[in-house]
Amino acid sequence: MAIETELKLRIAPEHLARLRAHSFWHAHALTVPRTRQLFNQYFDTPDLALHHAAMALRLRRNGEQWLQTLKGGGAIEAGLHQRNEWEIAVAGAALDFSAHAEVDWDSLLPQALREKLRPVFIADFMRSSFMLNFMGAQIEVCMDEGWIYTDARRHAICEVELELKSGAAQALFELALALLDIVPLSIEVVNKAEYGFRLLDDNFVESASLCQPAKLNAQQDVAAQLQNLMWACLLHLQKNLRGIDGTQSLLFLVQVQLALRRLNVLLRVIVKRSNDSIWRELQTQLVLLRGDALDQRALQRVMLKIASAMSATPSFSLVAQRKLPRALRLYCA
Repeated sequence: MAIETELKLRIAPEHLARLRAHSFWHAHALTVPRTRQLFNQYFDTPDLALHHAAMALRLRRNGEQWLQTLKGGGAIEAGLHQRNEWEIAVAGAALDFSAHAEVDWDSLLPQALREKLRPVFIADFMRSSFMLNFMGAQIEVCMDEGWIYTDARRHAICEVELELKSGAAQALFELALALLDIVPLSIEVVNKAEYGFRLLDDNFVESASLCQPAKLNAQQDVAAQLQNLMWACLLHLQKNLRGIDGTQSLLFLVQVQLALRRLNVLLRVIVKRSNDSIWRELQTQLVLLRGDALDQRALQRVMLKIASAMSATPSFSLVAQRKLPRALRLYCA
């Protein structure tokens, strides 16, 4: 089993073309770009048991090779996707659960469940990918364009994936900031499989997301608790930024403003407890945005800067380790 760590970025087709041709890559690329078509068929049971268990099973054709991949578990923090991944090469366009030394299929997918699996949707896209070195990290850059589709519906794919192969996760956020200086883009919190499952739901309408309670542990120090609260607020903000240009934009905008207020409260607490001036700078930038939350490019920049600062090692240079006020924990939960 491997743990996949990647940052997904949503981008318009015209901006992707510009980014692909930009000279920025020349100073960092370790390999030349490779372009290929990736055909992916996803499988699940009629009642979508895998999807409800936060898992996804696919067959991918990459040139002449077929790969069977199961993804599951993990988490999303500030747009950073981390998931468990089990992958094997198979002979062709059919699932293969025979014995493989590297994957125990019987424990991951019981026989009774495997017998119910059927194709549910397809993701078919062109991928241009290459490796680069950035801030001492090895990162695979993938630029994807194509479609996810069922028999009745389809959804366009246009995104950049930054997958960490080695090094610190902070490099992913810093690279995204560098790309944001070139073209408009935004953090993508929905993966391709989730888009496919949305297509299967005749009644699906994206709705404004409420802030999910942060997972606070009384045994954690104050820095870790502040991080958990900050990750929860960032995810709340990112989920709702997606909808502020739609027909229900007011509902999303209310949640965006709430997330911004919560982030400001957290940053004020961090500023009082930290020796690092970056937090005061970020709080100032966030306050300037609160009156103009629709400036998405500027807001994406601040979110990426916050995520980068939290990913740094050490993550927080806090001078006061007092217990977080109960009111703060309730307000941000």
